[in-house]
Amino acid sequence: MYALIEKASRKVISTTPTFFDVPSGYSLISCPDDILPGDEYLDGKFVKNNRPAFDDRKTARLAELNDAFEEAAKTAHLMSSVGFEIDANETANRDIEGLTLVMNDTDTTLFCDYNNQFHEVTKADLETMRREIVANSQRLYQIKWQYRSLIEAATTVEELDAITITFGEA
Repeated sequence: MYALIEKASRKVISTTPTFFDVPSGYSLISCPDDILPGDEYLDGKFVKNNRPAFDDRKTARLAELNDAFEEAAKTAHLMSSVGFEIDANETANRDIEGLTLVMNDTDTTLFCDYNNQFHEVTKADLETMRREIVANSQRLYQIKWQYRSLIEAATTVEELDAITITFGEA
């Protein structure tokens, strides 16, 4: 690997696997594979500048993943098979559980959907919605674990930075 260095600033402009003739004001010097543009070449040595340490970056990406997961879980919603969109977070799960505990099989109740519209539902409808909420929660965890595996398998900062964390809609 070679680093193209601007002589005046002593900054690495780019890296390349091949040697080539360079214009005046630049040098092409053999370098380790981990040298990046923005690094410096001082007194015959490469100095890595303004780069987070790999372990720090991995820890930061795992924290980003946890934050994204928490936000996705908190704001989760889905189109229920009972015919309308519902909240699918822990609060909705707990509220539906409470309703099903106090209802008889023949009872109906008004239920406020994700868009603040009311619908008359049965205990069976509520149980269906609760199963859908739990399934959505499991889906979010599966996505989280996939991203965690990608982050843990990364070996460079560039690989970590290439991971786009998104949980999407149900």
